[in-house]
Amino acid sequence: MSSNNGIFAIVLVNTIVGREHEVASNIRRILKALGIEGSVYVTYGLYDIVVCFNAKSLKDVDKVVTSIRASNGVRESATLIAS
Repeated sequence: MSSNNGIFAIVLVNTIVGREHEVASNIRRILKALGIEGSVYVTYGLYDIVVCFNAKSLKDVDKVVTSIRASNGVRESATLIAS
């Protein structure tokens, strides 16, 4: 995924135990509904899910992050924006 066009963002997500795959599927639907190109990975370690995506603007990043944070099963998140 290239950061040459727009903003490259990474969202680290912690979920309620056992809901990782359900939340990841929901995040994929969110990205698709918003027309955002990205990848969603279920991971092991400090975070349960890693979401990487390109956005055209900070407003689009905000839409994605706000939608993820409002998802059922999400406990907390951290957002990183690549420079």
